[in-house]
Amino acid sequence: MTSENLVGLAELADRVEALDGPSREVIERLDRTGQCWLWTGPLDHAGRGRLWRNGKIMLHHRAVWEILVGPIPEGALLCHHCDNPTCANPAHIYIGDGKTNARDMFSRERHWTQRDPERATRIGRENGQKNTWCRGAGNPKAKLTAEQVSEIKQAPGSSYAIAARFGVNASTIQRIKRGDAWNS
Repeated sequence: MTSENLVGLAELADRVEALDGPSREVIERLDRTGQCWLWTGPLDHAGRGRLWRNGKIMLHHRAVWEILVGPIPEGALLCHHCDNPTCANPAHIYIGDGKTNARDMFSRERHWTQRDPERATRIGRENGQKNTWCRGAGNPKAKLTAEQVSEIKQAPGSSYAIAARFGVNASTIQRIKRGDAWNS
């Protein structure tokens, strides 16, 4: 769901003009001359603005969303279409969660391991890791064979009992049964 579905650009402009008081002060801290509405206040280490609103410190784009669009669902993230952490334009933001944000980050190749794979490999080697990104039997740290995984997928009983039988953690059994691990 994008903010365009929630509020049209003309309506957004009308809402900005109708603001007064503390809400107006927040909006006035934005440079709205371009497509992205850039935060002009101080930035944190990640390049995002923080401000005091309703008795708590919050990120600038969340404050702008609440002012112009409405409440953010409990536990939701606001994700940027424009990949600009200083942008607070609701037309550039959509409601998501950790999974949608991570999926978006990887699909746009914004994760540091994608931007600098040589550094990722070097750091992995320094930490004693070898090819740990491979799934299943291709992973040198794998404790299970493909046959055992097939048996686990069909095994009745609790994850703890199955895990004890195969010498792995119960979370490994749960991930196999969900298809998150050893998805062959």
